[in-house]
Amino acid sequence: MSNMAEGDYFKRAMSNFVFDMAGGGAIRHLVNQGYTVRQIIEKMDFPAPYEKVQEAVWKQLLNNGCLLLEEPGNGVGQERTEYVMEKDSFGRRSFRKVVIKEDKTKQIQWKEVIFSRTMNGKLTDYLSKKIIENGEEASYVSCNFGIKTNPLPDVLGELQKEYILGLPWPKQKVYHKLDMRMREIVVDLYNSGEFQGECYFMKKEERVIFNDKKSVKERHKFC
Repeated sequence: MSNMAEGDYFKRAMSNFVFDMAGGGAIRHLVNQGYTVRQIIEKMDFPAPYEKVQEAVWKQLLNNGCLLLEEPGNGVGQERTEYVMEKDSFGRRSFRKVVIKEDKTKQIQWKEVIFSRTMNGKLTDYLSKKIIENGEEASYVSCNFGIKTNPLPDVLGELQKEYILGLPWPKQKVYHKLDMRMREIVVDLYNSGEFQGECYFMKKEERVIFNDKKSVKERHKFC
């Protein structure tokens, strides 16, 4: 690593460490309470760059399992990173990036289940039943918010849009826990014909696909 790269790494690590010490705990708590990035910034006692808060929120959503970057049930544990500050015998500080790997999860051979309004009725009732069977912790939906090129549809409420647009979605499929907010988003998108995604229920080992969507030419790719 060059001296310039080492300097940049140290500055970034120091910045992350100071930011985490100042407000990291509060941000993690507010994320777990369901606050959006904008709401968290409004509640903070000190000014912080939007991107910094956004990054911290995304990291916490990954760490607490609300978001997965790989398909649920793939048998691979999550990874998270931490910066650890160390001092040598002369009191000089340095930072070491630590990658923490979670235990491997059970690999699931998914049973494909088809949902349709004709066979299953209202999606709201169907998802509620699946959550009761599997638990919220083991229920996910695939999301393409980082891949889409169209604006979010007006069918979504302002807080729903705020939550989605406040996260730095990567240009890949991401899997979001089917908590109450995400269930409402999925139902609103589905009822308007804008939903294209799959739901995963890990306890029952079911992957639910939807067969009464708009045609490929008509539909957008939001979830």
